[in-house]
Amino acid sequence: MLKRNATALVLLLAAPLVLQGCATPPKTDATAVLSAVSKGDTQRLVNQLAEGADPNVISPENQETPLHIAARRGDSRAVQALAASGADLDARSSDGATPLALAITNGHLSTSKALIRAGARVNTEYQDKPLLMIVVEQGSLLMAQVMLSAGASVNARDADGDTALMVAVKKNNEDMQMLLRQSGGEI
Repeated sequence: MLKRNATALVLLLAAPLVLQGCATPPKTDATAVLSAVSKGDTQRLVNQLAEGADPNVISPENQETPLHIAARRGDSRAVQALAASGADLDARSSDGATPLALAITNGHLSTSKALIRAGARVNTEYQDKPLLMIVVEQGSLLMAQVMLSAGASVNARDADGDTALMVAVKKNNEDMQMLLRQSGGEI
């Protein structure tokens, strides 16, 4: 009886080690997901996400997610697939960029719109500036309209206390000034 109990105890103690070896491995690895997005291989990305790949895997170099990479590249289809798979729309990279900040700073209107439609926050900052102010600095009237329609705060201030309207005035962009004033912008 003692020998049988000892054998049962050994089996119970060893069970976690045995079961650990039987754990189901992830269907795709993190580097494959990041690689698919980096190469613009949206079909491979979609297949990996369908197999259970993590849409929020983080690149060790710069703390970017696949959504950051897709946004920087202007890959709206990848953005939509990642968003539908539960990607963190407002994740921050090592330099504080959100996917929307990267889409905006790289001039990708359709990708920015896809992120906003998916629920990305428009009232965030990048490099101590509200995203709307970055758009105004770039002079993109259409992007400013998209941001304002999505609820961007027209009177948010940067670290120096400037508003988007102040930037438009400094840049002598009359069309932008008019849009911002019509949206309630103040100096």
